[in-house]
Amino acid sequence: MVKNGFVNAGYIYLNMDDCWAGSRDSNGKIVPDQNTFPNGIAPLAAYAHSKGMKFGLYSDAGNKTCARRPGSLGYETNDANTYASWGVDYLKYDNCNTDGTPPETRYPVMRDALANSGRQIFFSMCEWGVDNPATWAPAVGNSWRTTGDISDNWGSMIGNADKQVGIVQFGAPGGWNDPDMLEIGNGGMSLDEEMTHFGLWSIMKAPLIIGSDVTNPSQQSISIYQNANVIAINQDDLGVSASLVRRVDGSYDVWGGPLAGGAYVAMVINRSSSKQTLTLNLDDLMISSAKAQDLWSGKALGHIKGSYSASVPSHGNFLLKLTHVKMVRSKTYDAAANGNTLSGNADIRSVSACNNGQAVGNLGNGGNLTINNISSSASSNRVTITFLNGDVSRPLMYSVNGGSGTSVYLPSTGSFNSAGTFNVTMNFNSGSSNRVQFYTNNSAYAPDLCGIVVWD
Repeated sequence: MVKNGFVNAGYIYLNMDDCWAGSRDSNGKIVPDQNTFPNGIAPLAAYAHSKGMKFGLYSDAGNKTCARRPGSLGYETNDANTYASWGVDYLKYDNCNTDGTPPETRYPVMRDALANSGRQIFFSMCEWGVDNPATWAPAVGNSWRTTGDISDNWGSMIGNADKQVGIVQFGAPGGWNDPDMLEIGNGGMSLDEEMTHFGLWSIMKAPLIIGSDVTNPSQQSISIYQNANVIAINQDDLGVSASLVRRVDGSYDVWGGPLAGGAYVAMVINRSSSKQTLTLNLDDLMISSAKAQDLWSGKALGHIKGSYSASVPSHGNFLLKLTHVKMVRSKTYDAAANGNTLSGNADIRSVSACNNGQAVGNLGNGGNLTINNISSSASSNRVTITFLNGDVSRPLMYSVNGGSGTSVYLPSTGSFNSAGTFNVTMNFNSGSSNRVQFYTNNSAYAPDLCGIVVWD
C-alpha cells in the first residue's frame, strides 16, 4: 500500500474481512484465531498506524458471521470496547445468521456501542440493500451497502451502479451509499470498463475500496486507482452524488452533479457493444456554457457552449469537470397547483418530498394531469420532471399542447415518499399558454408527480 503509492493517493484504510475471529473467552471477550493470529489483532493495527494507515476489522450483526465465526449479536458493547482497545478504526458489519429481527433494530445497537467505546470507528453497514437501508441507515452508519456482492464483470458492475439511480440523494457527508468494492485489476473487465467502474463510483461519492491485489498491481490499474483528478471528484467537499440525468436504453447514460465552488461533473457512458460518438448536452445539467477539463487526461478542453461530443469505445466514457458555469433560467410548475386539470381517478396527496408538500397520483388507467399556463420563450426547452416512484420503473406519457404523446420510463426512487428527477425535451409555443398532459396509454399506473421545472 505504501510502496506502490496507494496510501499517498488517499487509500488509508487497511481492512480485514471475515475469518479472523476464533472464539470467546469465559468473559465473553472475542478472541482472534490463535493459529492465524497468535499475537492477536492489536499488533496489526499498530503496524498499520505506523505506516500512516488506519485499520479496519469485520464482524456481524448475527450470532455467527457469514463464515460461521463468532458474531457480535448480544456482545455489541463488549466487542466495540475490545475493538477500540486494539486500535481499530473501521468496522464492516455484515447481516448473516441473525435472530430474525430487522436490521433497523440490530444495527443501532452496535452504532451506540461504537460511539461509547472511546474511539472514533467508521461504521460500514452491510445488509446488501435488502431492507432499503438508504432510507434509514444515514442515522445509523457511515456507509451502507446498497447491493448484493459485486462480481468482476461488466454486467455485475453496471447493474450495481444502476441500483443507485433512485437513492443517490441519501448519500451526504457523514454517510454514503456503498455499491460494493472496486474490481479494477482482477482481469474480468476491459480497460474502458474499469475506467467506467472507477469513474461512476467516484462521481457517486461511493467509498473507494480496492478489491484487488495491491502487492503487484499493473501500471494500468495504478493509472486508474491513483488518478488524482478523479479521486478529487470523489472527495469533493460538497459531498453531493452525481445523478442520472439522461438514459437512452441500450445506448448511453449521462450522469452529472454539482461540486464545491459552483463547478459540476459530467460523465457520459457508452452502454452499447460498439464505439459511438456521444454528446453531452449541457442543458441536461441546466447549464448553457462552461469551461471543461477531461478528468482522465487532465487536459483543458476550453470553453464549451451548448454541447460537447467525443468518440467513446464500447463500455467506455468521457468524464468532465465543468467550471466557470453559466446556468439557464428556470420556472417551477407544481403538479397540484390551482389552475391545473385533473381527470379520471387522478388525485392529490400530501407528501413532504415535493416542493409544495403535495403530489398528484393515480395517473394512468384513465387518470390524467394537465399542467396549464406554462411560459416559454423558446421552441425547445429542457424540462425536469420531479416524481415519486416505488421499487420498479413505471411508464409515463406526456403530450404538449394536444400533440402526439411521448413515452418514457421513470426509474425507481425507492418509495412513493422519495423524489427523483428525470429530464426530457419539450417543444413549446412562445408565450404563456402552453400545457402538458401526463397520462399512460393503458391500464398501467405512472409514478406520482410533484411537478416540472422548465428551463428557458
